[in-house]
Amino acid sequence: LVLLLAHPFVMLALLSQVFDPLTSDPRFPEGTPYSLFLLPTIIVMIAVSSAVLSGTALVRELANGYTQRLWTMPISLSSLLVARSVTDTLRFVVQVLGLMLGGFLFLRMPPTWGILAACAIGFALALLLGWLFILLGILVGNAEKVQMLGSFVMLPLIFGSPALVPYEALPGWLQALSLLNPLAHALELVRGAVLGEVGGLVGPVFCLAAVVSSALLCVASSVLLEHKGETPG
Repeated sequence: LVLLLAHPFVMLALLSQVFDPLTSDPRFPEGTPYSLFLLPTIIVMIAVSSAVLSGTALVRELANGYTQRLWTMPISLSSLLVARSVTDTLRFVVQVLGLMLGGFLFLRMPPTWGILAACAIGFALALLLGWLFILLGILVGNAEKVQMLGSFVMLPLIFGSPALVPYEALPGWLQALSLLNPLAHALELVRGAVLGEVGGLVGPVFCLAAVVSSALLCVASSVLLEHKGETPG
């Protein structure tokens, strides 16, 4: 639990100290400390990591027979998937709360409504990505492949998006590439919330995440029913 809470804050603390001199660049938001600029990146990274864990954990539960044993009980398949999603989404909440607490206490981040809005959008993103990776886990049936997909998602997020520097500071070709990166847009949305620019979008984002997550739940339950009795590799 300590490592779970400490890891995001350590990343925020170290990276904010290393890259803080970059805030003198006029392309950075004026008066914004780098820790606050970097906070959305860490939130999105936690969301992606939580989602990947959902997929890999489900594959392992299917492989070791735990889920099959539950199938012998009067439990619906969808409830098993919902339990997996709730567990990992709550883990996201705990990590973000630890990140916020550390940021307020040690990095002197100002407690603002924008940060709360960013956390809410990050929660919706974690929920949505979690269901996507649950479905991928069922389809792929291999924990290592799911982890590789997670790495494939994480690397472009960090190096192919405005995760560490503003969009305007990226090379022209990377700016064009980041426009094709859905997580780059999610990152900009979370950052906009932190900076108090898109707080009014929290409601629509939650509604969209709920609708898409419900659709993914239906698809994942259907696919899992078709794969019932098979043992993932």
